[in-house]
Amino acid sequence: MTVRTDALWVVEPGKLEVRQVDVADPGPGEVQVELAVCGICAGDRYLFQGHSTVKTVPYQFGHEGAGTIRAVGRDVAVPGVEAGRKVFCAGGGNHFQRVVNLKPGNIGLLPDDTDLATAIGEPVLCVVNSLEAIRLSPGQRVAVVGAGYMGLLHVIGLAASLVGELVVFDINPARRKLGTACGADAVVDAADETACGKYNRHFDIVVEAAGAQEALDLSTKLVRKGGTISAFSWHRGDRTIHGRDWHLTGFSVLNTSPMFHDHYADLVPQVARLLGRGLFPQERLITHRAPLEDAQGIFDIAWSQSDGYVKGVVTM
Repeated sequence: MTVRTDALWVVEPGKLEVRQVDVADPGPGEVQVELAVCGICAGDRYLFQGHSTVKTVPYQFGHEGAGTIRAVGRDVAVPGVEAGRKVFCAGGGNHFQRVVNLKPGNIGLLPDDTDLATAIGEPVLCVVNSLEAIRLSPGQRVAVVGAGYMGLLHVIGLAASLVGELVVFDINPARRKLGTACGADAVVDAADETACGKYNRHFDIVVEAAGAQEALDLSTKLVRKGGTISAFSWHRGDRTIHGRDWHLTGFSVLNTSPMFHDHYADLVPQVARLLGRGLFPQERLITHRAPLEDAQGIFDIAWSQSDGYVKGVVTM
């Protein structure tokens, strides 16, 4: 039976509308999920503004959903995948929609007592992929440059591991405060050259999570000789490096985007276990919520990065 459901559309750059779409019963090898929430990815902010190389308006978007399994199609024989089970969604697209059909590999099973309001799993998947790529050794000193949502998720994950020292750098005092709350040993104003200079060539690993030229420059100063920079953030445009520092410091650079991993989706069960244990609490990181019908306002705030915005969530 086809279900008619509400969905969010970008109808022109910077303008959203809720339109109804038809969703068929889950086909063979599919699972139908009734979504409760969908997080606003940094990439969604750009899609909201019409920045897409593969879509023309109007289009749907969203990929950070969480909800409850509504129905299971034929030929799905995955333990625990059954109607009524809470899940987070990773991949498949169009998650700003109340009902979606997905492949079982695109969902992670969550405990029954999970609060879906904060069960945004796909960003955690990105961070777990990043942390796996870094291959942290016990006792290493780590810096996170950029205390936005994704940077703070890195801080949470790193604080739960065997780091020898964990320092967060950001220009925003409110976000530095969140860095402390998420487990950093120290926070530093990234605009304070004197404060930052005390950490030059200090860190074994630097996670660059700000996506700005200034953050990349700072990262190359903080990393020790032979250390590693994890270039996690999406830099939208050309960037430059200082060739002398690059050569004489001999650091390695890892591009820890999801494309780094040949089998990215294989990490979904691992992330589900971590979320099930409560290891990535996001209550303090989600600063803005709005129902689907009022999504325009929260996207305006997300784009302008105003009103203390860190992470926005659209509720269904």
